[in-house]
Amino acid sequence: MIEQRVEERTQELLTISRHLEVEVLKHRTEAGALEAQILHEPATGLPSRALLRDRLEQAIILGRRNGGSVALLVMECGASDGSDLAWDRRKVDGFARQVGERIRGVLRKADTVARSGERGFAVLLAGAGDRAHALFVAGRIAEALVPAFSVEDATVEVPVRFGIAIFPDHGDDPEMLIHRASLAMSVAQHAGSRAVVYAPEYDQRTSRGFELMSQLRYGLERDELIAYY
Repeated sequence: MIEQRVEERTQELLTISRHLEVEVLKHRTEAGALEAQILHEPATGLPSRALLRDRLEQAIILGRRNGGSVALLVMECGASDGSDLAWDRRKVDGFARQVGERIRGVLRKADTVARSGERGFAVLLAGAGDRAHALFVAGRIAEALVPAFSVEDATVEVPVRFGIAIFPDHGDDPEMLIHRASLAMSVAQHAGSRAVVYAPEYDQRTSRGFELMSQLRYGLERDELIAYY
């Protein structure tokens, strides 16, 4: 009688143990899927901005240890005729997938390309990230994007602008490098240049721009501006 009860209790415990194993596996799977969504942009499968920052931080740590450099390229692209401004989300994502595939085709396995916006991408060059190499890679990416893209029933050409920031020359933390590469890209867009490497005067130019905008806003609020024709 006792042996039968022991056997029954053993079977109950085994059943509970199997159930717990299934639940643990389920939660691990759900956690893994959630992590994948956070670390990868769902429409393209490219690394997300969060994963880019993490890899950039790791590359900087390694660069400090080995005395190496790291280059960050921030890029913006869109249809040359401006038609992409009227695209819906599905078209924009389809276009981004094509751009991502072409960029990955010219990078090394150690490099990272992430989607940073609807038409924005960032490329991390770790271990060989000096100025010359960064400009060379920007040129190769630009060449890869020259052939027209097919977006559903439309064929579009895609100009691209690059902003480049390099560790340790232009910053020693991810946020600073991202900010300065983005600033350099804005300069490239306004200057009509394909690629611009960050320079300290761009910060000063931006500060003067913000000061001017503040003064204009102040004048508008107080009707102090006079237009001359």
